[in-house]
Amino acid sequence: MVNPFAQKKLACLPVIAGAVLAAVIVAALMPSTAHAADPVKYVLSDVRVLYVSDDADAIDWPALYYLNDDHGCRVDVVLLEERSSFRSMTNAIPGREMRLHRLFVPPNDKAALDSALDYVLGERHPDLVLFETRTGEGLYNAFRARLIDLAPSADRRFNILKIYDRITDPNESVDSATAVFLNSRELTTRYTDRIAAEAPRLIGRDLDLPATPPGLTRYRLVSSRVAGRLPEIVFLSGIPQNRLTIIIEELVAEGPKKTTLLRQARQFYSSLRAALDERNDQRRLQLVLDGFRPLGDLVSSTAGDPLFDAQVDLHTYITGLLERTERLALTVAGIQWDGSIIVRDSPDGLRLKYRASLSADGPQEAQLKTIRFHPYWDSTQVIVDSAVRTITPHQTFVREYLVDIDPKYLEASRPDSLIFTAELAYGPVPLTMRNAVPVGEKFSLDVSFEPNFYFVPPVSDLDIDRVVKPMSLRVVIQKPRSLAGTVKLNLETPRGLFAGAYQQEISLGRNKVSETLRIPFSISKLFELGLQHQVISLSYRGNIVAADTALVRIASCHIDDKTKIAFLPDTTGQLEDILNMTDAGFQPLTDRGLITAPLNAYDVIIIGSGAFRSYPSFPTIKDRFEDFVRLGGSLVILGQPPDFPQDVLPVRFVPDIELVDQAAITNRIAEANILNKPYAIIETGLFSSFYKKRDVASAVVAPSERVFVTPSGAALLAVSRLGEGQIIYCGLPLLDMISRLDIDAIHLFANILNY
Repeated sequence: MVNPFAQKKLACLPVIAGAVLAAVIVAALMPSTAHAADPVKYVLSDVRVLYVSDDADAIDWPALYYLNDDHGCRVDVVLLEERSSFRSMTNAIPGREMRLHRLFVPPNDKAALDSALDYVLGERHPDLVLFETRTGEGLYNAFRARLIDLAPSADRRFNILKIYDRITDPNESVDSATAVFLNSRELTTRYTDRIAAEAPRLIGRDLDLPATPPGLTRYRLVSSRVAGRLPEIVFLSGIPQNRLTIIIEELVAEGPKKTTLLRQARQFYSSLRAALDERNDQRRLQLVLDGFRPLGDLVSSTAGDPLFDAQVDLHTYITGLLERTERLALTVAGIQWDGSIIVRDSPDGLRLKYRASLSADGPQEAQLKTIRFHPYWDSTQVIVDSAVRTITPHQTFVREYLVDIDPKYLEASRPDSLIFTAELAYGPVPLTMRNAVPVGEKFSLDVSFEPNFYFVPPVSDLDIDRVVKPMSLRVVIQKPRSLAGTVKLNLETPRGLFAGAYQQEISLGRNKVSETLRIPFSISKLFELGLQHQVISLSYRGNIVAADTALVRIASCHIDDKTKIAFLPDTTGQLEDILNMTDAGFQPLTDRGLITAPLNAYDVIIIGSGAFRSYPSFPTIKDRFEDFVRLGGSLVILGQPPDFPQDVLPVRFVPDIELVDQAAITNRIAEANILNKPYAIIETGLFSSFYKKRDVASAVVAPSERVFVTPSGAALLAVSRLGEGQIIYCGLPLLDMISRLDIDAIHLFANILNY
């Protein structure tokens, strides 16, 4: 039966194109009661929808719930808000594939906008993007422009296929062949209960929804990459709802492997489609399990396959599909699993507990076979419990396991510091549950090394116990302003590194939020080569409440004592940290110094990555840079983002971002001095972290001698000679490589500054 309220609305609509009228009638004929989509539908649908807004009260909830419920789409709502620094918050409705991301972004900050886009697009690009029509500038329009201009990536399987604008002006005309029309009043009525119950949980407050919803909502197609596009009667015209078989058809060559993978994928989908229409609980469960088994075999067969690993989001897509199917199997089977990681205080310090809870509410028994702990500091798994537990229907097994872990490893700052897996079984079907990240007590005190890496020069070959050199570690303690008391520091050092006298008991005042200490240290010839670890721990009231780990190694990075260095700090601060570890003399330049300081007083000027953003005068000093280089100076430019100001250097310089691996980087001048003096660079060591593709800041530098180049012909390491001096560009993520203490990256840094 047609909803009478919607029927009345249709009667008063103006005459519109036949396709539009058909779409509105279809929407009106849908049932008026609202329920969440069948969980099987969420597994069958690959489609992701991104909705962007900067006004929580203007979000088109009826359209989003229509896509979520009717098509099983995952919906991600991005709510943009201007703040002084970038941060993010995410809320989700469990079991509903609905998420809301609040992104707090500083205005006119391109780096923060990049971070916001990376946050939204990092895991996978959406298929469908919905905007609200706006004019003018501001954060919303900058974010919108970046998404619209985003080109498809060859390294991603999933890219944005369609972008729509919601038309907010009722008088604006639209071509019915390139638009989607929704009966918003009917959809609001249908999804009133879900909107009222779920939207405030996502937003974090009550919604200010209009008392009378609009009768007709129109979305205009902005762009489409769908081949052979159909008229835009519905959002998903031309977009397959599941693409596993399509991916296998396109990627895998003809042969037995392709035949097997296609058979597994088709069995998975056919079983779940049958389960979608099945109303008998026992038969529905069997169909879900019949689909889960071949999908698990398919995931195992494609693990590590270079065809699937070549696209950065494909492995995540396949494993995510298995995880969703696994959750569905648990739901349909009536299995409830809860694995909780709890960190608690005790008279003996911090203790870790793992709580396992398994309930069998379905018609068949379940088994808990094995619980394992995966320590991040060791490759060996720890078996917590290997006894097989059988849980009969309508029974629950609950047990807590006390795990003996050194408190210094309980670092809440590590995203995956604590990982437990449990092997379950429902009949013949194995299920693996994973729990990570502490969910218990979080401590307000924190201690960290700044920076968390350090390289030291080799020890002189002298017959003495220690070699004394002015070296020190910087340790930062952070606390709430209201907390006061005495804390104790404890430093654990590797063999051959000796800490000097430092204050072990620190009295923290009530009005201070941080305390910085310097711990002097020296090394001896007992210090071993390779990466070593040191741990700083913080005790409060006799218990260890925070810890941090830093890397340290011996590495030569000698820079001529006569070399005077000025630098423009990079956005991370790593450049200054690294210069502090060398024996070079250096000082930062201010914006005023760029204009007035005698640049010829320096031998080297380093421009850190993104440094120009903090220097308003930077685009105006081309002549000063040119004079500095022509008179014998060395201008070193580290990797820069694509918005680097044009015409600021005395050479043509156009940076860009490329995704490359070790095989894609070519050495054009193997005997280049910059790779051999004073240190010989071993390329396999320098590019050891490029075993998978990663972003580099390549650039067109002309004229120049290109040492390392990418497949596009752009330079990763280049030298441009000008007068008596030179401009050196290094687009490798050199500072990041040095922060991991890559020895050849440290040597290349020294070679560049000595060039």
